[in-house]
Formats: sequence, structure tokens, C-alpha cells
Amino acid sequence: MADTVRSAAGKRSPGGRTEPDHILDFGPSGRRDRGEGKESFRILMLSDLQIIDLCCTRNPTRDRQIKGAYFREGVPGMEERCFTFVRETVARAAPDLLVFAGDNVYGEFDDLGRMQDLFCREAEGFGIPWAPIFGNHDNESRMGVRWQMSRFAECPHCLFTDGGLTGHGNYALSIRRDGRDVMLLFLLDTNGCRTVGDPWAPEEGITPDNIDYGLVCHEAGIYPDQTAWYRAVAQTAKERNGRTVPSLAFFHIPLTVYDEVFRECYGYEFGVSFDATRPGDYGGIYEHSKHTVDADGSFYRTARECGTAGFFTAHEHRNDACIHRDGAVFAYGVKSGYCTFYRRGAVGGTVIDVFADGSFTVFPLYTERYFI
Repeated sequence: MADTVRSAAGKRSPGGRTEPDHILDFGPSGRRDRGEGKESFRILMLSDLQIIDLCCTRNPTRDRQIKGAYFREGVPGMEERCFTFVRETVARAAPDLLVFAGDNVYGEFDDLGRMQDLFCREAEGFGIPWAPIFGNHDNESRMGVRWQMSRFAECPHCLFTDGGLTGHGNYALSIRRDGRDVMLLFLLDTNGCRTVGDPWAPEEGITPDNIDYGLVCHEAGIYPDQTAWYRAVAQTAKERNGRTVPSLAFFHIPLTVYDEVFRECYGYEFGVSFDATRPGDYGGIYEHSKHTVDADGSFYRTARECGTAGFFTAHEHRNDACIHRDGAVFAYGVKSGYCTFYRRGAVGGTVIDVFADGSFTVFPLYTERYFI
């Protein structure tokens, strides 16, 4: 990894870090002709693996619920349900960077930490840089978020950085070529690890006796300190390059603006599914979010002012839409693997090719097989 990734010092200001946490070189590994006569740096986003240790169900009710809902086919193994297909997707994409978009493990069913260990081994085994963020379920594990982050820190290719802001894992990467920033990548924690007994889902969540309960932000959102850090990093990059550097944002829970985009572009009504059929769009919306973040749009407006042209989310396993509006992309990551719920025919990953001029393209990569 030393040839393609460098850790940045992370210049400090009263508001926190203002430099990217890691630098990824556009070359040599990124200088690939992807068939269009243009070299690209390829990102593969893998979403909602949500791997489960069925030995860790906390009570008979949850054991019955989880097995009845997700394991009726009698295929309990994570190899058969998830990693066979993740490896297939990575091999076909041949990426330079892996982004794991949260709910990598189903924390409630990982109280022994075996799924976090398995996830890290699998991700590290690809031998390329990988950048995970937390979803709303990861931190439910009784092992605690500090232990989960320590496992990331032990993996040489993992770029995860805590960041010291609301949540855990707010960090920035820069793809650089010849000393200039081609693209900034922002990875954010949208928080929202709810407590057991919450009316939204009373049987699941983090328990108050969790060793790190007080370190986890339970209310979903992108908070003001996260937005201020985002702006500071983008501004420093602008000063360094003499121009606004384009950027992409990765986060687990969708922004409220997504619904606005759906209405404007497709006449979306809540509860009514649709396919994204306009030129350049793909996928569809088959799951309807009752929980979004950034309701007032403050983070979204800041990101757009800072040059962000791509927003990538996960969380809703059946959605895989990618929609263009006003020069920006609003995408759901294709669900990766067959753990918990999914939409048949829409499992795999999301490929983002970043080009040397700061432009990018997005397309889905679906697995070619079903798990049973």
C-alpha cells in the first residue's frame, strides 16, 4: 500500500483537521484505461453486508424473528450468503479503493465480535486500500465501538480514521495526481444507533449497559461540527490548488434532499416505487425511507458550495437508484450480499470511475448468481 497511499498530517485549526487524512495516488495503480480511452481511479462501493452471527441472538424472540425473516431458505453461512458474492464483485470491478458504506456487521448479532473480525479479514484480504464507515447497526455490538475501531487500526490497508467529531469515522481522502488534488472523498458517520426499546424498532439496537454506550450518538444526523469540518477541508484544498476541488460524499443514512430529487425528477410519491429511466440514470426506488438526515438541508447546501458533485448512500437495501440533477449525482449503493433483506437481481456493488480531469461516472455491478 505504501506505493499508492500516504497518511496526511491532518493540519489542525480550532475547528479540527483541515487536510485529508490519507492521500491516494492516481497512479500507478489508478492509471488504467477502462475501455473508453481514459485513465481512471476506480472506487467500488459495497453496501449493507450486515453479516450475522446466529450464535449471538440475545433472546428467543429475536432468534425467532431473525431466522424467520431472513434465513427461511436454510442457508445460514456468511460465506454462502455474502462473501462469495463480494469476492466476485471485487474481482470483476478490479478497483483501486473499496468503500464499505455502513452496516458492515449487524452489531446486535455480533456480541462476541466474530463478525467484525471476519469482515476485517475479508476486506484486508483484497490487498488494496479500503475505507469503511459505520451504519446505524454496526455499533450495537457489546464489544463496543472502541474495540471495533481498534480492529480497523490493526489492518494495514484500512484507511478508517475516527476524526474526533460527532460519531466515529468522519474522515477525508484525496486522490492526487502530480501533486494536485483530482478528487476529495468525504466519509461521514450519520449516527443513529438506537437503543433497545425505541418505538421505531423495540427489539433491536444497542443496550444501555454497552461498554461504549455513552460514546455512540443515538440520534441520526450529520451534526454541525461534521459540516464545519467538511467545509474546512474543502476550503484548504481550494487554497492549495487555486480552484474548487470536486468531491464525493459517502454516508449510510440518506439525506432528506433525496426525496426532493425523486419528486422533481420522477414525480415521486411516498410509498410508490419507480424505475429511474431518464438518460444517465439507472436502478429504482423500491423501499421508502421514513428516516433521513439533514432535514434542514444545511449539510447538503454546504457540500454543494464546496464542490461536491456525488452523494452516495446505503441503508435501504432494495434501492439502487442513481439519479442526476443540477450537475450532481444522488445514488443508492447496490446492496452487497444476501444477508437480511434484499431485492433479487439488485445485489452486487456500485462502481465509480474518477478521471484525471475531476469528472466521474457511476454504474451498478450486479452479481451474476443467486445464493441458492
